[in-house]
Amino acid sequence: TEPCSVHELPMEQLSIGDCISVEPIARQQCLGTCISGMICRCCSPSKVIFENVTVQCQRIENEATKFYFEEKSYAKIHACSCQECSTNI
Repeated sequence: TEPCSVHELPMEQLSIGDCISVEPIARQQCLGTCISGMICRCCSPSKVIFENVTVQCQRIENEATKFYFEEKSYAKIHACSCQECSTNI
């Protein structure tokens, strides 16, 4: 088997747009090696779900900074596998 799996990263507050999560969020990444032959294969997310998180945002209103809370969605990696590599241009 190829050692490509989800690895947990330290929890931290996430920035989503102009907002920051109220609580630290668990983060993940795919790590490992994939055997490549004629086709390049990379360790990549194979199952991602979206979860909601409460974030604090700010906006300028009447020359004053206003803070407000809202729900934002972020991607959480649940599984990784060896997939054909993609190039981002």
